[in-house]
This record gives sequence, C-alpha cells and structure tokens, in this order.
Amino acid sequence: RKQATMGCCSVSRLLMPDVSDESKRLLGHVEEFAIAMVKLFPRKVIEANNTNEGGTPDMVKTDEFDLGWKKVQDGVWEKNKTEYQTVDLGNGIKIPMTRDDDLFGQIGFKKRILLGLLSRPFFFPLKDSSFQATDQEAKELLNELHLSPGMAMPEPYNEINEFSSDEAISRFFFYGTGSCQLQCVSNTDLKDVSDLGPFVADLNLSHLKVRKGFRQYGMRLHFSSEQKLTAMYDYVSNKLLRPGNDGWEAAKFAAKSSFAMYVTAVPHLLHSHLLCSNCVIYAMIEALKPNHPVRRLLGPFTFRTTYINNSALQSLLPERSMFHRASGLKYESVKQMMEEGVKSSDIFEPFPSRNFGTELEKMSEEDRFPYMSDGIAIYNEIRAYVVAWLKRAKAEKKEGGDDGDEEGKATAEFYRIVQESTKHQKYKLPPLANSDDDSKDGGPKALVDLLAQFIFISTAYHELVGVVVDYVQKPSFVSLRIPEGKCSSDLQSYLITCCIAAFTAIRTPALMNDFPHYFGASAAPPWEKEIWGGFQEKLKALDERLKAANKCQNNGSGKRKYPFKSFEPSRLECSVSV
Repeated sequence: RKQATMGCCSVSRLLMPDVSDESKRLLGHVEEFAIAMVKLFPRKVIEANNTNEGGTPDMVKTDEFDLGWKKVQDGVWEKNKTEYQTVDLGNGIKIPMTRDDDLFGQIGFKKRILLGLLSRPFFFPLKDSSFQATDQEAKELLNELHLSPGMAMPEPYNEINEFSSDEAISRFFFYGTGSCQLQCVSNTDLKDVSDLGPFVADLNLSHLKVRKGFRQYGMRLHFSSEQKLTAMYDYVSNKLLRPGNDGWEAAKFAAKSSFAMYVTAVPHLLHSHLLCSNCVIYAMIEALKPNHPVRRLLGPFTFRTTYINNSALQSLLPERSMFHRASGLKYESVKQMMEEGVKSSDIFEPFPSRNFGTELEKMSEEDRFPYMSDGIAIYNEIRAYVVAWLKRAKAEKKEGGDDGDEEGKATAEFYRIVQESTKHQKYKLPPLANSDDDSKDGGPKALVDLLAQFIFISTAYHELVGVVVDYVQKPSFVSLRIPEGKCSSDLQSYLITCCIAAFTAIRTPALMNDFPHYFGASAAPPWEKEIWGGFQEKLKALDERLKAANKCQNNGSGKRKYPFKSFEPSRLECSVSV
C-alpha cells in the first residue's frame, strides 16, 4: 500500500497540467486518473480534429471496404481470416467483435498500453473524492484545460441556462435526451397513479450497489398532459414526492443523474454500439462479399465504427475505466446493469412500430413530442432509401440474367447471424419469411426493417443518446453519480464526464455527403450514385422542415415548446464513429 501511495504521488506530480495555482488547487482534490485524463485528453481531441483523425468523406472509398474477404480477380472474392475477440456481457451472454476496422485497422500499440495503464490500480487506484467546485470555478478550470465546449468538448446543441427547475426537467424528457425513456402510464403495469398524469419516466436501479459516499440510483417521474412535472417516486426512500415537499430539489438532481448515467451506459454504449452496430458489422463481414448489394448499402454507415467500438470496449467498460470511475457504481453492479440492459433491449425493433401509447401519439401529431414525430420522419426516409436500393439492385441482376440465388443465400445468412444475436433481448428479430411485400420492398420486409433500423440507430438515435454536452456544461446540471446530500456533481466525476463528452467532438464524415469515391466508384455499379443522390435530396428537404419546426416554439399555435435538434439530418454523422 505504501508503494502504491508513493507511485500515485509521483504520477500526480508528473501529470499535473501547466495551469494556474488556483486550478492546481482544485485538481489537488481529485484522483490521479482524473488528472491524467485532463492532462492528455483535451490535447488529443483538439489534435485529432486538426489532423482529421476522425476521417473525411474522401476516405470513404469502395476499394477500402473489404474486411474479411480477399479479391481473387474482378468480381471474384474468397473468405479471408478475420481476428475477433469475445465481449462478455454476463450470464453467458457473449458477442463477437472484430479487432480490425476497414479503414483504421486495429487500435495502435501505444494507445492499448496507455489504456491498460490507466486501469492499473498500482498507478491509478480508484479513489473517490467528494470535493465540489462551484459552477464558476469549474468553468474557469475547463477553459484552462482546453476542455470547454467549443474546445475539446463539442459546441452545445441548445442554450440551457439552468437545469434545476421543474420546467427544465420536463424539457429534458419531452424535448431532450430523456425523451427516449418517456412512456404512457397506460403502457405500464403501474396502478393507482392516474391522478399524477398520463406520462411517466420510470427507472428503478435501486438494486444496484454503489460505493461509499454515493446515493443509490432510481427515480420515477410523473408528468401531466401539459408536460408539467407533477410528482416523483423515490425508489431509494420509497416516498412519493410532490412539488414543494421536503427533499424535492434533491430528488430532481437524483432523478436526472440516474437517467444520465443509465442513458450513457445502456441506450448509448450497450444498445447502439455493442448490440446494434457491432453485431450487424460482424454479420456483414461473415456473410457478405464486398460487392454484395446489401454490404454496398451498409458501407458508409459502418465507417470507423469497429475502431470506435474497440476503443469504447477498452476505455469505458473495464473495471476502473472512465465510466466506472465517473459513476458511483460498484463494478459488480456495472456488469449487472449491462446484463439487464441486454434483456431489456428493443434496439432492433423498427422505430415507427414501437408502441408509444395513444397519449404520446396524439402529442406527436400536435408536434409536442418531436422524438417520435421527427424520428418517424427520418426513419421513413431511410427506409425508402433502403427499398429503392434493393429494388434497383434486384432489377439490375434480373436484367443481367442473374437469378440472384447466391446473393439471396448470403443475405439470408447475414440476417440469420443478426437474428441469432437478439436471442437474449426483449425484441427478437422475426423470421426472414417471404411475403407479398417482397416485390414492393425489393426484399423480405424483415430484412428491409432491419437495414432501415440499423441506419436509423447509427445516425439519428446515436446522436440523441450519445451527445450529452448540453447537460454537462455545469457541475450543478447533472452527474453520473449522486453524492449523498448534494445537488451537484463532485469535481472528479465532472471532469471525467467532460472527457467522455469530448469523445463526441472528434469530427467524422457527416450523413449529408456525396461520398464520390464510394457510390458508383471503382467497380461499383453507376446506379448507386443516383439512388444515393435521391436520398440526399430527401434528407435536405427534411432538414429544412425540421429546422423550420425548431424555430416555431412558443408561438401559441400548438407547435413544439422547445427545439429538438437531435434528428436534423445536417447534424448527423454517417455512422457510429465517435
């Protein structure tokens, strides 16, 4: 123990950033890991953007998307060895992940060593700190560390001046990231709560164990038809609180922090990265040759994804990693939450088919729940694009005298692999059955739904659950852990959370791009460019419509009360690449 302490002290002195004495005083209250992160990470993010490390549209090239296969001659491919690792999600739930990325290869040796050292307890033991800085102190510290929004962290989507009022909480759930957790009470098993309003955001995590000094997670929030916060049920104290009750302010902080922690770990990391994007890419590599029309369709939506998934696997999931340290969870509870997250996953259920409930459907029609209305709008454009692509590919094959039997078998195998990956999840992919819709959709409906949902998750949904900078602008806004008796994040967790948020600042190719070196390029069929161009025109029109809707709040005509920018096509990346 004495050796470890001496090692930590030397690491702390070595890594202390070149900042003012006041900032050094503040950093003196946090663990060595947090100091290492703020010393190294902001500079790395800024350098990555200056050197286009996240990639550019010109890097999306037809000849580069061939992982798992080797070209023997023009149009002829044979299977090539691919290196995989197994991701253990608990209770026998295991998924494969390729170590290689089509364009970015494997994580470099230096980066692997650094990530390994950061989780080593000898150099960086887990030492929680309860020290809290004021919002102003934290702002000045972030500026000195070059970690502020617009520096290492991305620019916020929305101007949020405060995040503590009842109204701000309502905005988070009806017009922000929390909207993905909102339900109609009529769709739940809750009883005797009708007087609290028709809407609920329910997250009971009180069974998860936390480290000393932190409150357990878990809160249920109730909202009226006017989108007002009416009550909260605290799963830790087993008390129903109403506005004005003792403990109301503390309960709000616990509520938004519980949801922030959960969305970061489960809908974002587990569902979007590991279960959806990773499993589809694995099936694509195993079953589809690089010139297969389904793989050609998916190519840009897989850009840099395997590289970033491998990075997340090392930097966010292990014990003493960024997420474990920023949260208040014991590591056994991190694993338990992931296991439960697999079983509750509906990530592959087509977005418009989800049972939102009558009340939310009506609110969506009134443009007061844009998560649903905007989400369905962009999903439908994506699905139309998938249909146009598959129909054109099928027509070209038929015109060339190819019955497509070999491609059809490969497509069926691709679908089977993804379907198998959903066997432990709440929503399981249906059988790939032929139907009357096949000729209309260019392929089985189940296949079209899978491809459209994958693209929707990789672009729009990932933007919603992955971009958290709006809510981490101040320590008083939200925290990934809940210090007992406090309504603000401790400085240590706040700094690590800001570093996690900075991941999303690395610029990667946008969805609205021509990708001239991919579509119709090299040996790819010329019609690809036409289909992609039509999709881009549809996205442009949708982007203009959503931007106009987001300028119409507070006009008294039943339009949205606050802007919801997460599904504007011009803001989206082409893949899960950050």
